[in-house]
Amino acid sequence: MKKALAMVEYKTVSSGMQAADIMVKTADVEVIEATTVCPGKYMVLISGELSAVRAAVEAAAAKLPDSLIDKFVLGNPHESIFTALYGTTDNIFGSINYCCGRCCGKNIACRFNRASPFKRNVR
Repeated sequence: MKKALAMVEYKTVSSGMQAADIMVKTADVEVIEATTVCPGKYMVLISGELSAVRAAVEAAAAKLPDSLIDKFVLGNPHESIFTALYGTTDNIFGSINYCCGRCCGKNIACRFNRASPFKRNVR
């Protein structure tokens, strides 16, 4: 079973949030990050099994084609990509102690991550 990453970018925040909802309801995927990229645009980054990620991305693209800017699926990424995404020496397959660096940078219970429902295993 291979892991995969995917990203979709939308022209509006509302369509991006709808896309995130569609993707998690379509297949067994995890939202790694869902955020505004610049004023008005929205990006959703997901992970899961390759077939699930492809199905989720295609479902979101099919339901919201007019506001879709771009999408991609990266199958079987190297483990270090997950490490880079989470900003820690651990990866998605182990424990994750993520700190965004905006508050204290000490990799402890980050106040910014407590506000985000999309981060995993934040302690």
